[in-house]
Amino acid sequence: MFSVFLVAYMNRSGSSFFFEQISKCSKVTVCLEAEVLVYELLQKPKKKLSSSKINNIYKWIETDRKLSKWKLSTSDLQGLEKSNYNIDAFIRILESYAQKVNPKAEYIFFKATKLIDFLGKHQDVMKEYNIQSIGIIRDPRAIYNSQCSNKISDSNACFSNNPYSFAIEWNSYIKKIVTLEKEKKIQLFFFENIVSEIEVVNITLTSKFGISFIGSDIGNYCKRLPAQQIHLHKNISAKPNKNRISAWKEELNKFDAAIVSSTTKGFRYKFNYSDYNVDNNLLLYSRYVLYFIKHYINLIFGLLARVIHKLSNFPIIF
Repeated sequence: MFSVFLVAYMNRSGSSFFFEQISKCSKVTVCLEAEVLVYELLQKPKKKLSSSKINNIYKWIETDRKLSKWKLSTSDLQGLEKSNYNIDAFIRILESYAQKVNPKAEYIFFKATKLIDFLGKHQDVMKEYNIQSIGIIRDPRAIYNSQCSNKISDSNACFSNNPYSFAIEWNSYIKKIVTLEKEKKIQLFFFENIVSEIEVVNITLTSKFGISFIGSDIGNYCKRLPAQQIHLHKNISAKPNKNRISAWKEELNKFDAAIVSSTTKGFRYKFNYSDYNVDNNLLLYSRYVLYFIKHYINLIFGLLARVIHKLSNFPIIF
C-alpha cells in the first residue's frame, strides 16, 4: 500500500531540486511531470470513470508528450478498468509507475503547478484517500529571475516576461497556500531552507511522514528526466548552492525586481522576504504602467479567445 504525496509549486521554485533530494530515499518514488493527469482526472476526481476515459488513458501513455515519458504500457495498468472514479485511476497510474521504477517504494510523490487548485477544492477527497500535501515556496524575485531567463521545454518562449503578471500569479498561489497552511492542510517547505538547511528539511519529513533521505548521495529523479528538460535542471544533482538564494539581486533587472517586490509586498511580508527599492521612481513608475497595461491587454485577448472557442463549439442552425 502506497502513501501518495501531492506537491504544489510554481515553475522555477525549486521543486525539481526537492524531488532529487527525496529520491535519495529508497522508500520513495518521485514521478515525472504529467499535467494531463491533473486536467483530465483531478478536476473532477469523484466523477465516475467511463470506458471512454479508460481508452483515453491508454492513448495518453503513448501520445502525451510528458506522460509518454513514463514508459507505461497497457499491461502495467492492468486492473485500471476496475477503478470507480477518476481519482482511483489517477492513483492506479501513480502506483503502476512506482512499481515499475522502484518496486520497494512505499511513498509516491507527484507534482504539478495546478495541484494547488485541487488541494483547495477537494480536501474531502484528500482525507478519504489519505493523500498528503506539500507546498514549495520561494522568494518571488528569485522565481521571476529564473522564469525570465529560462525557456519552456520545446519552446522559444520564456516562462515569464512580465514582472507584474508574474507577481499577480505569485500572490494568487501564496494566498491559496496560506489558507491551506492556516487550516493545517499542507506542509510547507521553503526553497531557501532546502538549499541552506537540508538537514532541517529532512528532520521535518522524518517527524511528519517517516521519510529520511540523509545517508545517500545518489538520487534518481534527474536520471529519468526527458532529454528536452535537462537544460532546465542542470544543477539539481549538484550539492546545494547557497549563492542561488540571493543571486537574483545581481542578475535580475533592478526595475523588474522592484516591480515584483512592490506588487507582492503584502504576501511577501508573511515570509520575511526583504524589500527591494530603486532610486529612479519616475522610470520605475513608467515601466510599472507599461507592464500593467500589457498584462490587462493579454488578459482581455485571452478571455476573448476562450469565448470565441466556446462559441465555435455551438452548432449553427439556419
